[in-house]
Amino acid sequence: DLDTENPAVISELNNWISWLTREFDFDGIRIDTARHIRQNFWDEFTRSSGVFSIGEILSDNSGYVASYQSHMDSTLGYPLYTKLIRLYTNPNANMYELRDVINNDRNAFKDTRILGNFIDSHDQERFAHKTQDKVLFRNALTLVLLMDGIPIIYQGVEQDFTGAPTGNDPFNREALWPSSYSQTTPTYQFIANINALRKVVSPSFYTSLSIEAWIDEHIYAFIKEKVLIITSNYGGNNPNRDLVIQGNGVWPTGEVLVNILKCDEKITIDGSLNVPVKINGEPKVLYPEKSLKGSRICGL
Repeated sequence: DLDTENPAVISELNNWISWLTREFDFDGIRIDTARHIRQNFWDEFTRSSGVFSIGEILSDNSGYVASYQSHMDSTLGYPLYTKLIRLYTNPNANMYELRDVINNDRNAFKDTRILGNFIDSHDQERFAHKTQDKVLFRNALTLVLLMDGIPIIYQGVEQDFTGAPTGNDPFNREALWPSSYSQTTPTYQFIANINALRKVVSPSFYTSLSIEAWIDEHIYAFIKEKVLIITSNYGGNNPNRDLVIQGNGVWPTGEVLVNILKCDEKITIDGSLNVPVKINGEPKVLYPEKSLKGSRICGL
């Protein structure tokens, strides 16, 4: 181990990270197991890097993880990760738990818009090993990709890797090339569709905080910029429910919203500025049809 209390060692490490980021033109650095070194060590280290820094602090305690945002730009969103795994793999979980962790994070962190959102990593059991319900998988991915924060997709998620037989390290660190880097798997296409939308939305999508639009035990819907995102933990058990979600004045009467995940599903905003939707367990990502023109999303 390196003596991170020794001034000479500290100076050398700071010089090293400064050289490394400049030499290889890094956009950012991920600091592994950051909690195992005293917090204030990271102050000068991250400043010396000259780039965005995100640290791994393995804990579901929002307050504890948030304390590191005073020493580096951001952290992995382990409190949210822990809740997403529970919500989409445990039949006894309910969406009010998601509301709680969102509120806890907003109260604890300086800026939740730059936290790293994920459901898979090389350190954790593959989500696809925890449950084989692809509908639950897509709902969890939707939150990772569109919730406040920076989405992180661990390689192999798009290829439906399960990390068999245990789902854990080392089996969750599969080589990618046996998949032939397929771009046609349903999960690859699902992620690509949402990424395409992320390129279309206005910059305010990234700078604004999501607004809760509906919550009950099984459904959580939120609005971010002009995107309406609806997720549930019903999984493949089609609930066949009808909801009317408050539009909060985001879209005018007559606005047509398209579900980019199911292009033939269109919803017209009614006179009360609300959004009538049918829930079948699949996530929904709704965006104004007119704003998709020229994007090639849904053939527009």
